[in-house]
Amino acid sequence: MAKKGKNKVTVPTKYAEVKVNHGIFEDYLQYGPQYDTVNDCPVIPGETEFVPRQRLGKLSKSMRNVLREYMSHAVTEYWEAHRQIPVDGDLKQLRKLALDTLLGEFHIYVKDDKETSLFLNDTVAVTINRILKKESL
Repeated sequence: MAKKGKNKVTVPTKYAEVKVNHGIFEDYLQYGPQYDTVNDCPVIPGETEFVPRQRLGKLSKSMRNVLREYMSHAVTEYWEAHRQIPVDGDLKQLRKLALDTLLGEFHIYVKDDKETSLFLNDTVAVTINRILKKESL
């Protein structure tokens, strides 16, 4: 049997202390979170309410008419400001404005899908024709 070698004595390692800058997280690392975000935050009415998303087909006829009126009002304001038919990005912003108004006033969140966009885009042509007829008289 072979003899075991003697273990070498290791010299203890000396570590150099390095100062690290943690930036904006310095206070968080030193003191921890300052408040409990779940229990201490103020509850703002209207922001914490759950509003289910609906398709246009599930809306009642009266709510569709209200949505059509909102879109018609938005198109009328756009026509008065720019004097042109809204297309592409502008049309999408007008649709979003109409849907956000419905959400704000009635707490009904309508999904902006193909059916909704076709419904609201059809309103644009009717509204502009109505405005042009009034101007021609």
